[in-house]
Amino acid sequence: MLVYLPFRAVLSRKCVVFFYKAFFVFLCCILLGLPSFSDPLLADLKYSAILDDTSVILCPGDLEKEVTTGYDAYYPVTGEEINLGIDQVNNLETTRSDELDAEVDHTDVTCFGAVDGTITVSNPTGGSGDYEVSINEEQWFEVTTTDPHTFENLSPNTYTVYIRDDLGLVVELEQVTITEPDVLSANVAHTNVTCFGADDGTITVSNPAGGYGSWEVSINETDWFEVTETTSQVFTDLDPATYTVQIRDQEHLTCVIELGQVTITQPGELDADVAHTDITCFNAADGTITVSDPMGGSGTWEVSINE
Repeated sequence: MLVYLPFRAVLSRKCVVFFYKAFFVFLCCILLGLPSFSDPLLADLKYSAILDDTSVILCPGDLEKEVTTGYDAYYPVTGEEINLGIDQVNNLETTRSDELDAEVDHTDVTCFGAVDGTITVSNPTGGSGDYEVSINEEQWFEVTTTDPHTFENLSPNTYTVYIRDDLGLVVELEQVTITEPDVLSANVAHTNVTCFGADDGTITVSNPAGGYGSWEVSINETDWFEVTETTSQVFTDLDPATYTVQIRDQEHLTCVIELGQVTITQPGELDADVAHTDITCFNAADGTITVSDPMGGSGTWEVSINE
């Protein structure tokens, strides 16, 4: 008759079953005296176990050995093997009824060149409780069902997230790749003030790119205006001055890039020499006004005495 007996296998990873241990267990089982397979108390027996990577040695008794793997193992045992008191089974198949697990979430880097990615591990389950998590298998941090742990200030990279319980069982939860967006950019053009003392300069920002796909621009770090791939932002009515043009990611407002400084100029003040001659005789019409040596403005001039 073939039955399946469960036991709680809790083992150290580097546990090695040496021959003398197996022989010792064998003698213990023989000396203790074992019930037969048909013994009605069989269902109440607990089984101690010594395991390595390929075999298991069992001996019925009233001591249940806890080991570090956290596995529930099931293997075939016949009545004859139970009467012998020792069963060594190769290629043991195991199942995990309490596999270590947890939820893993992450946020990507918010801005090109930043180091503000995060990985959050929460709601740990399984194992023996008292959980710790790591992304490098060197530094471990406590996590509970009510208190998640967040790894912060992460650069773009691929991280392997691990969890372990208080018995030392380590499980790889998943690999998390934290990415960064492309650097923010845009085209900037301007027109200078048209006349000395005027305030009609302009700055145009167009064709934004990078970041997470939505953008705002500013020339004073206070007032921000949306700009899209198809809609430019034109700053108008500008005085002669130097303006710092900035773009930021609309989804991550702290991601700000300076596009450059734009200096809006004004032309020199218009001026010219003016001379005249008076009328030479009553009712004559021979007076003159002469304009010469113009300067200022854009370099080409016109003059008038009646607009």
